[in-house]
Amino acid sequence: MQGVGQEHPGVVALQLIARALEVHQGVVGEIGQDAGEQTRRRRRADAASADDDDVDAKGLASELELREALVPALGKQALEGAGAAPIQNAFDVLGRISAEHPEEARPWIRSVLDQDVPGRALAALSAAKSVGLKTAHAVLGEVLAQALEREGTVEMAKQIEKDGIPNETVSLGEVRAWAIRKQLEALPKSEHEDVLKERAQFLHDFGRTQGSLGRWKDALASTRDAVEIRRKLALTRPDAFLPDFARSLNNRGDQERDLGLSNKAIDSYTEALDIIWDFFLRLPTAFEEQATTMLRNLLRSRQALGLPSTPDLEERLARLPTARPEP
Repeated sequence: MQGVGQEHPGVVALQLIARALEVHQGVVGEIGQDAGEQTRRRRRADAASADDDDVDAKGLASELELREALVPALGKQALEGAGAAPIQNAFDVLGRISAEHPEEARPWIRSVLDQDVPGRALAALSAAKSVGLKTAHAVLGEVLAQALEREGTVEMAKQIEKDGIPNETVSLGEVRAWAIRKQLEALPKSEHEDVLKERAQFLHDFGRTQGSLGRWKDALASTRDAVEIRRKLALTRPDAFLPDFARSLNNRGDQERDLGLSNKAIDSYTEALDIIWDFFLRLPTAFEEQATTMLRNLLRSRQALGLPSTPDLEERLARLPTARPEP
């Protein structure tokens, strides 16, 4: 049994592996400092006449041998019986390793995660968010998404959505896409307003996420579905649903533009701006940002096709001068 204040052996193994890889990169990081200090002391004893940098270089082979020797520690029994703190620590270390050594880290991450996907997914997500703010190349998010595809539940998808995934974490795009799709698929087949509203929001978010992953055609299909649902809802309660309808139209314009459908994009942006403009005139503070974005998108699309501005657009620009795109 693990003693109080004693690190779990699986985490110690990860820390030593991380240290070996950091030496391989010529960088001493924060991970595994205690374990790394032990190896440095051993090396100093063996090469007392060399300075620290020379010792690190000469010790590279033994460090890499140590890494290979420790790989079995991350097999099926890795972190067995570990509590929440060791698991979180393990994923933090693995996230750092995966940023520089993705292919080496991939099986280790999978081994630790697959032992208990429901119990460990959120710890992996937390670590992936942290490393994802620093690099888009870590594979922790990718491995997590694959595990969720196999074993994830609607409840897990809701928890992931509740925890949130920052837009900057590109490496977690697949996790975000899975969480949205899982909840979308779980919605009842109903025409009730509340269900339609929720379905439209999921489709709207799904389209944006698919677009961020470069799946432009899929993104456009999802957003078109969101547009049609919100168009239907807006017919019943315009004040409640027209702003959301305009936002989905604007997103559709973005995706049409990205697919080279320039004229369709102009139509989408025009319809979105016409809808939101009435709300902006009534509540300028609440709708200024949306109106500015939609006006700028429309002007840029017209500019890209060599189309001139119009008196109506110039009048709107007089109200929102920051919407004017650069030449």
